[in-house]
Amino acid sequence: MASDPVTKIYVAKRTADGKTKKEILRCLKRAIAREVFHLLTNPQPVIHGKDLRAFRLGIGLTLTAAAQFLDCDLNRLSRLERGITKDQKRALEYQKWLTDYQQLQTLKTVA
Repeated sequence: MASDPVTKIYVAKRTADGKTKKEILRCLKRAIAREVFHLLTNPQPVIHGKDLRAFRLGIGLTLTAAAQFLDCDLNRLSRLERGITKDQKRALEYQKWLTDYQQLQTLKTVA
């Protein structure tokens, strides 16, 4: 309850509502159970770094250019593409950006 900012806000809200620590923990456990159930019944697609790398190379982008566009550290992006680092949030952002970039390049060639 002391490290996650969202949990801190939740605990502060429940404390203001007059809940005891025991009741707050019960509520947190139920919230976690709901999140886990949702993820188990609606699994998110896993993005692999090798797929992102192939996508980027297919578009003709260098890793340096992609890192500059994403305002991201070059090494962090490289580690994500090589599968050393597992960061689904960053991978989803990267995939979305690559898709948008590809569509933009397609529109430029058509026009």
